[in-house]
Parts: sequence; C-alpha cells; structure tokens
Amino acid sequence: FGAGFSNGSEFFSMDCALDASSHPKSIWRNVINLLLPFILKTALILGCVAATLWTAAPGRLLKRRIIVCIYMVLYVSYFDATSRLVRAFSCVRADDEDVQGLPDSTALGHYWTEDTSVECFEGKHLKFVLGIGVPMLLLIPVGLPLWLVAFLRANRNKFSDLEFLGTYGELYNGYKSEHATWEAKVMLRKALLSLVAGWARMGGKLQGVLAVGILLISAFLHMRAQPYSASLAILNRVETLSLAVSIQVYMTGLIQNAPTTKDSAKAAITVMAFVSVLGLVSFLLRILVVDTGNFLDNFLDRNSLLGKAEGATEIDKVRILAEHYWQRFRDGRWRCMGKVTGKAGLAECVRDGNDVGEEQGSPREADQPPPPEEVAAPRRSSVDRITASIRSWWNGC
Repeated sequence: FGAGFSNGSEFFSMDCALDASSHPKSIWRNVINLLLPFILKTALILGCVAATLWTAAPGRLLKRRIIVCIYMVLYVSYFDATSRLVRAFSCVRADDEDVQGLPDSTALGHYWTEDTSVECFEGKHLKFVLGIGVPMLLLIPVGLPLWLVAFLRANRNKFSDLEFLGTYGELYNGYKSEHATWEAKVMLRKALLSLVAGWARMGGKLQGVLAVGILLISAFLHMRAQPYSASLAILNRVETLSLAVSIQVYMTGLIQNAPTTKDSAKAAITVMAFVSVLGLVSFLLRILVVDTGNFLDNFLDRNSLLGKAEGATEIDKVRILAEHYWQRFRDGRWRCMGKVTGKAGLAECVRDGNDVGEEQGSPREADQPPPPEEVAAPRRSSVDRITASIRSWWNGC
C-alpha cells in the first residue's frame, strides 16, 4: 500500500490537477510527490491513535505501532524519494558557450532537467532546493541509514529483550547477529542506484556501467556474507538471484545501445533477459504460495482447525477460517462490537472476542453477574471514557 501511495503519481499527470500560480507546476508536483510519504505516515499514525483509544489498548502498543508505521513507510518509499531528490538537483546546460550568435547562444545557464523552463538554483528553484530538497536529503537518503546503524549498535545488548524485539524487531530480526545492520547496506545500494539513475548529465552509457558496477559489488558482498538468519536462508538465494537478474538487465541495455550490435544479437539477448525475469518472478510466486500455506496452517492451528483442514487446498483453508469466524460472530461472541451501550465496555467485548481457545458453552467473564459496586456505579459518558483512555495510555507510556 505504501509503495502504491508513494509511486501512484507515476500513473497519471499531476499537472492537470494543479492550478497555474506564481510557482511552476513542476515545482509543486515535486513538492507533493516528496511529501506523500509523510502524508501517509500522518494518516497511519492518526489511525493507530484512534484504534488505541477505541479499544483502550495500552500506550506501549500505540508507541510500537507508530514506530513500525514510520519506519515501514520510509523504507518502502526510500528508493522513490531518493530518486526524486536526486532529480531535484539535476541540471543541464541548454546552449554551448563556444557557439556564438543567435539562436544557439541565448540560454547559456543551467536549467532543471525536470522542467527546462526553470533555471537551476535561481529564484523559485533555489527556494525549492533549500526548503524541501536539502532537508529531505539529510533526513531520508543520508539520515535514515545513519540512524539505523547508530541505533542498532547502541542497543545491541537488547536484541533478545522481548519488549525491544516486539517494537524494533523488524529492523534486525531477519539477519544474523553479526549482520544486524545489513539493512543500512541495502539502503546505501539503493541510494547509489538512485543517484546514478537520476543524474542525467552522465549519459546513458556511463549510467549503465556504474549501475552494473554497483550491482556486482553488492552481489559479491551478499554472497560472501549470506546475511539472513537460518530460518530465512531462502532469502539469501532470492537476493542473489535478484541481483544477478538485475545485472543481466543492465548489461542487456548496454549491449542494445552499442552501435555495433546486430539486430539478431539484440533480439537474442532481449529474449534471454525476459526469460530470466520471468523465471525470477515464478520463483518468487512459488515461495509466496508456500509461505501463504504456512501462514494459513498457523491460523488454523490457533483455532484448533488443523485437523479439519488436513489435505485441503489454500482456498479451502481460507473458506474454513471464514466459516469459523462467521460462526463465532453468529454465536454472539463479537455481537457486542456493535453495541457499546451495555454494561460491558468495548474493550471488554474485544478481549472477550479474542479468547479463541475457549470451549463452547464455558462460562465467560462477560456472562458473570457484575459485582455490586459495578452495578451501582453511574454510567460514564463517551467523553469520560475517552478521557480515561487517554490518561491510561499516558500512564502506560
């Protein structure tokens, strides 16, 4: 979702939705595209806060959700944001100073590659670079990897702590302990590729050669380190194959652009690259299907349905789980989710609905008569309940 939100502007022209103003549409378009990840983060944080207040969840859970949301949005949008930031500084010279006379010596300055009507580092473009470009360049491409390395090294002794693992485990849990900061190296590779791809002044040939060099070094380091943990060893193969196919695709582009390459050779290497990409996608889909089956088996086991689903296909497993949860809803376990005016609050209803291991017909806390003091207590308003939830969350933090 984050990737689609961040890159959605590639599928339509945003200029049509922008009004002409004192600033060019190209600058407004880039400002909006660069701020999209932060808009998404804000929306997710507000959603986490609303869900926490609504369910009266502990404040520590909200803190964990916010941290995970912020990191995942920045991670997903890292390559796209870095590419846009590089292009924000990319300029070209329109006319050659050595050529004298009209009309070849009218535009001797540097102009923005995104909009050649905008002169680089002058006026509105300078405001855009200083106000948006430089701060975000320090925050995302440079700041995020440096923060990741510094944070993980400072908290290396807490990697086995359950609370720390539950909050920050996404940053390091998939790697071996000696390669806990490997994700920062992956970000560095993405940043370098973004720099090469976005700096148009290099020219296509130099861009291709530099990209192949970066990928070759990355593949060598990855095969030497094998950074993923034993439980995720399959990802070492996936990463190696992905880097190999990427190198092949870039090499195909270099050979295609060579003036001495014959048409038959161009067709052959294009087919080879297509077959490699198709094979990689098929391999990834196979892994996805296997992992989906394991995920469904885990859910079935938690609901004591693994025996019923023995030998069933993934579609049948989804159907069994859907029927199970629908039956639970019809039995009234989650009926109070739609009624929060009774004696039991919404938080009690949610906790009662999550008791998946409870046997049918066994007494539950919500079915027991309330204590006398609870019956005699005055009914609280919605404002009081929200205030109490905020106070509870604050104390939990």
